Amino acid sequence: MGVIVPSPPGGKPINTGVVLSSVLQNAATGDGNGTDFDITGMATAVLLVNPTSYTGTVTFWASPDGTTFDKIKGNRQDTTTIADNVANPGSTASIWTFQTAGLAKIRAVMSSSGGTSCTVTGFASPFPNSVPLGVTLSSAVLAAGSALIGGVNVVDSAGTNKAGVDAQHNQYVTSGGTTAVSVASATPGAVKASAGRLCKVIVTTLGSGSQVFYDNASAASGTILFATAASAAVGTIYDIQAPAANGIYAAGAASTPVCTVLYS
Repeated sequence: MGVIVPSPPGGKPINTGVVLSSVLQNAATGDGNGTDFDITGMATAVLLVNPTSYTGTVTFWASPDGTTFDKIKGNRQDTTTIADNVANPGSTASIWTFQTAGLAKIRAVMSSSGGTSCTVTGFASPFPNSVPLGVTLSSAVLAAGSALIGGVNVVDSAGTNKAGVDAQHNQYVTSGGTTAVSVASATPGAVKASAGRLCKVIVTTLGSGSQVFYDNASAASGTILFATAASAAVGTIYDIQAPAANGIYAAGAASTPVCTVLYS
């Protein structure tokens, strides 16, 4: 036997041991709202969409007062799909879970109906789902950019800078950058012509001069990000981690060493 939870004024008691059920669409063949499912006091609703050669769309709506409805997204069971409708399901049944605390009614609206028919059955429980919608990280979307956590790849809003793993499953880390390029001796030029980060410089060929890197997209001027020591030994690794607002430019003066530059 469930526990009866007293209701607030104007509400109704909640039997915590009861799972409610209702038929929202019964072998429906045409468009329509069907029958609203009263989910007052229920924290979780589950809808079973059971179509038979159905080619229309079933859209999920919910209301806090039984009058004003808006679409509600659900999580399709055993998938990462989060959506507010099922389109052209054919004869493939699907189960959808919704977080419904504070809502009074949920409905399954059929539109653009074609084919044979569709039945939608609802179930509701006063207990919240143990996995809230949206925590399936492979489908997470961040407001500032995007995240494909299932592929371990996070990119900024421009799609340029990222943290994740490469095709060989090596983890990208800030200290290593995402790109490597060789800077020749006595050859000035842009390492990167846009904002980025000068991560590391590796001396690969001895040079008596100093290789200087500027925060500039096209010239050896402006803020100096880093300068190698004169006559730095081959194999010297400089861990710099300097942000560049405009770009990364190697001055390439006379007798500078050949370097491999790691940046992002």
